[in-house]
Amino acid sequence: MINKWVSKRRRILVVLVIAIIVMGFVGVLMNIRLKSLLRTYMERQVTEQARTLADLSSEQFELEIHNLENIARNIMEDENEAESILNLVADDNENISMGILRLDGTTLVGYSLSFSDFNGIQKSFRGHSAVSYKKGLGVLFTTPIYDGENVKYVLYK
Repeated sequence: MINKWVSKRRRILVVLVIAIIVMGFVGVLMNIRLKSLLRTYMERQVTEQARTLADLSSEQFELEIHNLENIARNIMEDENEAESILNLVADDNENISMGILRLDGTTLVGYSLSFSDFNGIQKSFRGHSAVSYKKGLGVLFTTPIYDGENVKYVLYK
């Protein structure tokens, strides 16, 4: 009877040990799988957020360029009112400035900018609206102001 009881106890112990080993193995596999699923989910979410942010930034840049092109058309119609037009549409933010550059680098209105600091100025003198960035100076939006078919000035913000 004691032998039977010891044998029964051993079986229970062996089954219990095997069950613990199987549960531990399954737990490790589930942990690996859950980490993989979580990593994949996070990658998708970050990618989608980055894509959404890029689209939003692109729309904001396009809107800013569109606004500058409209202002440039108004200035082209009445060059004598350029300063008053810019004052009318200028932001109250002290860190944002608008102006008009001549081809020789001097300003008609606003602050003087170096052509070498922002390559967008040169692109605009070639007839294209542009966005350029200079570390420490910021983002510059530029668009050409035409005199007939020739670029006479560049409007910047």
